[in-house]
Amino acid sequence: MLVIAYMMLNCMKRKKIIFAFISNWAKLDITLVRLKQFQGAVDAARKANSLKTWKVVCFACVDAEEFLLAQICRMNIIIQVDDLEEVSDYYRNRGCFNELISLMESGLGL
Repeated sequence: MLVIAYMMLNCMKRKKIIFAFISNWAKLDITLVRLKQFQGAVDAARKANSLKTWKVVCFACVDAEEFLLAQICRMNIIIQVDDLEEVSDYYRNRGCFNELISLMESGLGL
């Protein structure tokens, strides 16, 4: 079991190198989330500049309780009302009520 986990980790590290080399930011982003390298995932999401990518990183950061990084992501998501609802539901379902309040307050400025 440990050998399989080690092999999967090495595979993810190789994917990280390949996706960075070919500038496939969306796939790099998912790989960095799986490696729990959230700061790098936020940087890749900036370069990908895709709503789907921002959501993947935001939700992964919330799950990992990396709320400062999640805040960066959510500001790129909540511009659309439908997306605001999805993000707020995600926070609410995980019991992150203080962060949800912060989300609403920061959304008022947009």
